Amino acid sequence: MLYAFIDESGDLGVKGSSSRWFVLVMLVISNKRLLEHAVKKVRRSLGKKIFIPNELHAYHENDLTRSRVLKRLNAIDGLSIYAVILDKNGKRFRKEQTSQQRYCFAVESLVTEFSARTRMSDLADIEIVIDKRGMGKKPEEYLRGQIRKLLPGIGKASVSVAFEESHNEKSLQMADFTAWSVFRKHEYGDAGFYELIKSKMSIERIVE
Repeated sequence: MLYAFIDESGDLGVKGSSSRWFVLVMLVISNKRLLEHAVKKVRRSLGKKIFIPNELHAYHENDLTRSRVLKRLNAIDGLSIYAVILDKNGKRFRKEQTSQQRYCFAVESLVTEFSARTRMSDLADIEIVIDKRGMGKKPEEYLRGQIRKLLPGIGKASVSVAFEESHNEKSLQMADFTAWSVFRKHEYGDAGFYELIKSKMSIERIVE
């Protein structure tokens, strides 16, 4: 069984105040408890109660907490990170589309990168969890269908796609910090946090 967790950083707007880049990452691992345990360890170190409906979010944390999270992420065995970085000045960024359409394009690009570098015929089941962002049922169903089409050759294995809130799915919180660090690298030229997880990066593809 493989587990994949997808989250984003940046925005898909086209205004002057919008970001230049939009980052989407996917954490892939066979034992998701390792990700959940890493989140709990960081929360304990911060004195935050694990049972309350709260979450770690890279944007709201300080640099010390960000470093702690990313170092724990880097120490997890069997973890691979896939990332696509959408250049909003590039030809493939469609300004006439809605933000939901652009998001679907980013997810499809990410899953395509994963599929192209994975021997799907060797896989057992795969469970993909995407951060819920208020898309609505129709876009979510569209993405479920597209993802299944983009993961061919899986034989008897099943592909499940779920949309969850990050305070309910702790592993998404680790994906959030990962996306944030990749975004910092491309948007601001600050690769300090990215360097903490660079060894786990399997794919980092710029889509122009």
